Amino acid sequence: MTFDDFQQRLEEASTGGQLKLLVRQTLHGAAKQAERAAKLRTTGGNPLHVQTGRLRASIRSGVRGGVRGGNKGAIEGWLRAGGQGRKGQVKYAAVHELGLTIPNPWGGLTRMPKRPFLQPSIDEAVDQLPAALAPLLADALKVDV
Repeated sequence: MTFDDFQQRLEEASTGGQLKLLVRQTLHGAAKQAERAAKLRTTGGNPLHVQTGRLRASIRSGVRGGVRGGNKGAIEGWLRAGGQGRKGQVKYAAVHELGLTIPNPWGGLTRMPKRPFLQPSIDEAVDQLPAALAPLLADALKVDV
């Protein structure tokens, strides 16, 4: 196939929305894979010892933009934790993902180390993207804290 043939096929695929649909479907699959991995990371065997399961239940993923989203340009996959759940917002999700340093009443600082569970899941999902789409989609899959 010549470059002109490739360019023509790419234009044909873009015109009918097939390329955006393929990208959207691939990104949706990667976001769901990242969601499953993040939920496993918040289950036993790591520093996040489960007590109530609220953090794990708050993990969600999705895709915005493109064909069905209002944004006709960029398509973005997202992975989020800590949103409004059945029993309220899980405020500590960002603390586990990013860490936290706060002053304590006796002087000095109290540090909670990072215990990321979202970003490693995104990184794994990016590694599993089809080789041809990986460079295109790697920047479009993000942690949404």
